[in-house]
Amino acid sequence: MAPDFWASNKETQHGLYGTANLNLADPLHVIIGARMDWYDFRDDALWIPVGTTDEDRWGSAFEYNAHLTKYVGIVFDVDRNHSLYASYSDIFKPQDLKTTANKYITPIVGKNFEFGVKGEYFDGALNLSAALFRINEDNRGIPDGPCPFNPQMTCYRPAGQVRSEGFELEAQGALTERWQIAAGYTHVTTKVSKDPDPATVGQKQNTHLPKQQFKLSTTYRMPGDAWRVGASLRWQGRIYHEDDWAGYVYHTGQRAYAVVDALVGYQANARLNLQLNVYNLFDKRYFSSINAQPVVWGGNTVYGTPRDFRLTARYRF
Repeated sequence: MAPDFWASNKETQHGLYGTANLNLADPLHVIIGARMDWYDFRDDALWIPVGTTDEDRWGSAFEYNAHLTKYVGIVFDVDRNHSLYASYSDIFKPQDLKTTANKYITPIVGKNFEFGVKGEYFDGALNLSAALFRINEDNRGIPDGPCPFNPQMTCYRPAGQVRSEGFELEAQGALTERWQIAAGYTHVTTKVSKDPDPATVGQKQNTHLPKQQFKLSTTYRMPGDAWRVGASLRWQGRIYHEDDWAGYVYHTGQRAYAVVDALVGYQANARLNLQLNVYNLFDKRYFSSINAQPVVWGGNTVYGTPRDFRLTARYRF
């Protein structure tokens, strides 16, 4: 007889936020903001072990009231074409993960820093930007083996600190009056930077998310302005997940891949606009997400959407 497990949960969130833009001097601008959060999570579960009819039922809950997170950003206009910026924000994220003591681990808290430069050229026809970022998260849940109260579940413990850092490059502009192009590249690494267990320090995290991503898109409006064509390329590096769960050692991965989209548009008249989008033009077969849970649950690896057509008509009254 297979084990029987049933669970349900309810999550409720409320929030208030506000921002203020301050011009302290002609070249200096400051943005400040804050958010107040109310968070409530409740669950109920039923577990019947293999070969028995014994029911083990439990429920738990946690809530956070009026939690305040803050944000501040500074922009300095170096000249008419360049600006520097820096930003800081708090991190607060409750987690619905349980420890081996059947208690929810504390929320993720931390700090998010970003520094960057932006440039505008040829009267706004070309825009370039570059940014460096670092995210420090405390208490992020990392796997801690099967749960004693339910071997079908993975339990977690809070890591000392997980650090994500990297950079982002973007370019957007017009090559001609009719030809628009945009490109962007992101590189990020995530590792445990501090932890009570020295063996965990340096361990990679978020390997199910791409370390590198590149996007390129372009559109061209034909002479006469009625027809337009476009295409985009989305590329990402390999992703994987590996674990040793109760003696099950497994590795799931997806190699680097690229997906191409295309569009054709027609402005029939001043009011009617038609557009045909083709997503995954070459019908690339790939995993959009990979297994990140115990194999006994069957995994959650999902194929990406195959070639997809979408025709849109917009009419202005």
